[in-house]
Amino acid sequence: VIQKLLEEGAKISCYDPVAIENAKKIFKENEKIEFCFEKFSALKKAEALILMTDWEEFKKVKPKEIKKYLKIVIDTRNIWQKSDFQKENLIYEGLGV
Repeated sequence: VIQKLLEEGAKISCYDPVAIENAKKIFKENEKIEFCFEKFSALKKAEALILMTDWEEFKKVKPKEIKKYLKIVIDTRNIWQKSDFQKENLIYEGLGV
């Protein structure tokens, strides 16, 4: 997903404490990728959030916390409820399992 977004001209802020070291090796010194060490810091410059994991720490995140940073959420694991995000006037798309 990151590679495809880069090909389309996107800048990426990503947070993944488990895979960050491997991602750094794969993408080397790419100025279009910022690796973040706190989940909300990855949202500070973002226009959209693409969630690609169903970790417990993300399940606990509330739409109000995300709304502070952006308006578009793509949840590839369907861990959140669309109605919760709509109540906060966020654009939410649930994909996948």
